[in-house]
Amino acid sequence: MNDYSLADARVLDVESRRAQANKILAVAAHFTRTHRVVLADDACALDLGCSSGVITCALTTRFANVVGVDVDRHALAQSESCACFAQASAMSLPFASEQFDFVLCNQIYQYVPDVARLFAEIRRVLRPDGFCYFSARNLLGLLARDNWLPLIASLAPRVADWLARPLHGERNWRQRAGTLWSYRRLRVLAARHFVVHDYSAHVLRTPSLASLFAPRGVHLPPLVAALVTPVLPTHIWILQKR
Repeated sequence: MNDYSLADARVLDVESRRAQANKILAVAAHFTRTHRVVLADDACALDLGCSSGVITCALTTRFANVVGVDVDRHALAQSESCACFAQASAMSLPFASEQFDFVLCNQIYQYVPDVARLFAEIRRVLRPDGFCYFSARNLLGLLARDNWLPLIASLAPRVADWLARPLHGERNWRQRAGTLWSYRRLRVLAARHFVVHDYSAHVLRTPSLASLFAPRGVHLPPLVAALVTPVLPTHIWILQKR
């Protein structure tokens, strides 16, 4: 089933998507500033798994040309005319090589059949100086309740099915959770294609970013941020094309 938005209405929640967009743009701006990456006035962006296009529309405030793709026909039908949208799979993107300056891959890897192919396609469509904002649910992210069942499923699948059935229904929760990888496994694979800049702890210890990612007023010292990173709900990486 490709219409994920029919199985989980949160996919179409506008306010949460706008909040995510603010985080994504803030991290991207921080990266370009600190790593001296210059984006041209006509820079192009690709939003993988764009859903209804809320975040895609937000990208138009920074990029001149924005394209959103998703396999979810129902979600795409809700999109506005702020950018170009197409139904397409991240396993075989219908774009020429080196076409985009920026790629957004937000919470996608756990739903694709071949993560290596996902990374290869992102690298293919990025220009030589391009980069990707990559966020991925953490297998050990115990600070988020939605991650508990996937973690149990990785250790004892039958136990996870038994726990999930009265709450979600086996098919529904598996579709929503996807398949989560360990940090090391995902990082090793990503490093074959990109230089990986891990922002997971960085967003908690940088005041300008912490205000978006942490509860109001929370600013963690570097050591504390490093200690909690292994159990954060989400990995946040910038993948820079070699």
